[in-house]
Amino acid sequence: MELKIGQTTSIWDDLPAIQAPPLTDIACLHGARPAENEVVVMVRQEALLQIDAHGRSDTSVELGGLLLGNVFQNEQRLYVDVAAAIVAKSDKNGPVHFTFTADAWADAHAEREADYTDLKIVGWFHTHPDLGVFYSGDDVVVHTTAFALPWHVGLVLDPVRNTVALFGWEQDPITEEQSIEPLQGWFEMASQQDQTIVPWRYRTADGLRGMWTDATRSRYERRSSSGQSFDAEPELPISDGVLTFLAMSLALIGLLFAFLVYYPQQERNEASTAILENTSQAQIDAWHAAGTLTCPSENLFIIDPAPGQQLTADGAIQIYGKSDQTGIYTYLLQVESAETGWTTLNEIQQSRTADDGISSLGRWVTRGLPAGEYDLRLVGVSSGGEMLTSGACVTSVQLVTPE
Repeated sequence: MELKIGQTTSIWDDLPAIQAPPLTDIACLHGARPAENEVVVMVRQEALLQIDAHGRSDTSVELGGLLLGNVFQNEQRLYVDVAAAIVAKSDKNGPVHFTFTADAWADAHAEREADYTDLKIVGWFHTHPDLGVFYSGDDVVVHTTAFALPWHVGLVLDPVRNTVALFGWEQDPITEEQSIEPLQGWFEMASQQDQTIVPWRYRTADGLRGMWTDATRSRYERRSSSGQSFDAEPELPISDGVLTFLAMSLALIGLLFAFLVYYPQQERNEASTAILENTSQAQIDAWHAAGTLTCPSENLFIIDPAPGQQLTADGAIQIYGKSDQTGIYTYLLQVESAETGWTTLNEIQQSRTADDGISSLGRWVTRGLPAGEYDLRLVGVSSGGEMLTSGACVTSVQLVTPE
């Protein structure tokens, strides 16, 4: 799933600038050095211990929480310093899903405001006990919905297999589209000891070869001040013939165990609705309280872009929300500016059910549009063709001219 993030001048200007830190002298490198279009993630050992302890507290269900820290920039490159983790307390978790309930979301925010006033939310973490580390479709939607800023990252830990992966936003240099991708590597800040403080092995889901090699080695690295590097374990070479055999074996195993896998996957798919509903409703309630969003129905709303969000007028913005009202024939996604009346961007057929939750409502092509305030409206249409404007969901955003 791809999402065009409104990356504006003000967002970057608000970030403090730093000199690029000499990370190879003060940190353990897990995986490979981050690519040029990746955020540089630095996690303090105190935060790692918090995540590890919570992940091992119950391996029968998925657990998770928020990552807290600070964000910096150096020559238009993002650096995220993860200093602490907050546990999301929820009784809705299961063996194949983790849920940010509205109460858990509110409690986590309250804890941050009470104990970590100098830190901001920079991402989230959750566990996949004995399932491996990856982003499921549900995880992608949660990240897209609740962690859409360019520096937001996600950490997935398998506390049974002692493996971990990180995910973040990457921008295509040609299309400038943003997508969630596994990060090539990250830095463990040696705040307590020189060696890594957690027994995790880093994995990147970059194909069959990458998955197998990462599963058989630990690639975190420590460099001394002299520049000498030390690998924790040697890389295990795998020939193409062995890879072919493994691929065929995996295919057969997949067929044999398809029935066993089907039901857990169904449970995970059903859990995605609850994750989105709870996360989205908490945001919508806050926007309503602030008077920045008007959506009379809980089954008709726009959640992304957020009210007041600044977007650059240089591409196409993907709009997400929910359109599932009883008795509505179809929906119109519309846009209006001070100079124009309502213009329809997309017509959405009434084919969703309550279980479908949030989805893409359409794309808004902003390239060439003048800067200024725009209203987005999601409105239902009756079977007789009447636009039900009194029950429409309306939100406002800002378009800014790209540099």
